[in-house]
Amino acid sequence: MDEAIQLHGLTLRQGGRYILREADYAFREGEIHGIHTPDPAAGHVLLTALAGLARPAAGKIFVDYQEVGEEIDFPEALGIMTRPDGLIGAFTALDNLMNLARIQRSVTPRDALKLIKALELGPLLQVKLRRYDPQMRQRVSFAQAVLESPLFLLLEDPFSQQEETGRELLWRQICQRRAQGATILITTPRRAELEGRTDTLSVLDGERILPEKEEQADGASDQRPEPHQDL
Repeated sequence: MDEAIQLHGLTLRQGGRYILREADYAFREGEIHGIHTPDPAAGHVLLTALAGLARPAAGKIFVDYQEVGEEIDFPEALGIMTRPDGLIGAFTALDNLMNLARIQRSVTPRDALKLIKALELGPLLQVKLRRYDPQMRQRVSFAQAVLESPLFLLLEDPFSQQEETGRELLWRQICQRRAQGATILITTPRRAELEGRTDTLSVLDGERILPEKEEQADGASDQRPEPHQDL
């Protein structure tokens, strides 16, 4: 299976400290990759760098074999969910989603409404986002990331505000994206959120990404992949 995202000698820093130092790692395409981040800020730094929104201190990032920041400014067909979410409180969920959709013009209001209902946000359709509770607002942020069915999906701690029902709704959407061929990276400081759900599980700790173990996710192939190595 091809490697959808590759890190070569990647060094990331924040506030004078290292998040990653000369790390080599790869994430296979079409899989859900869980990354346990004991330091929550580390997940944010990593995902924004992968998306081309922040420059690494050193090293290279390749998404779909194109170097981010050199061959491409931003990876195409990429959706990202980070904090802060960038949503507009004076708009409804549909207004927020359609503002994003107008950039690519690849989805319709009907598509956005279908996603809103799938995330059980339908009763709040006429409500401005500033009146949403944190759980429902987080679902809108998730919807914004997946709206255009990206091939690469980066999710920063997407379950932090969710109760059990909300977590299951988001996982259902994540697994649907994997079934459609998307490569998905999920960071969270809560390792239990990832166990038994992802195809691979690694930890971003001590300036390196290390494989913890490979997980058999629901609906994944019966053949377990070989573990990655941090070089």
